[in-house]
Amino acid sequence: MGRNIVSQEYPNDPGKHSRLWRYEDIDKVLRKNKGTEAIQAMSRIEQLWIGIKKFDKLKFIDLTASLFLIITPDFTELNGIFRLVCLAF
Repeated sequence: MGRNIVSQEYPNDPGKHSRLWRYEDIDKVLRKNKGTEAIQAMSRIEQLWIGIKKFDKLKFIDLTASLFLIITPDFTELNGIFRLVCLAF
């Protein structure tokens, strides 16, 4: 039910959703640099991206609840004010 409510807010613009569940929406937001401050979570993520990417607008990733994440990307090209939060198990 929550997924439907979030998706109905902006059906054609996943960058304005508070939660991203579908791989297609996550991929679109990251590839086209369409993320906004509205995004609070991406669910069931196994991998964020492959290789080195430069996301000028990406400032913060909190991976503490990313229980399904099995591969972390190369963060070397992200801007200097980027902050990564993660919890090791």
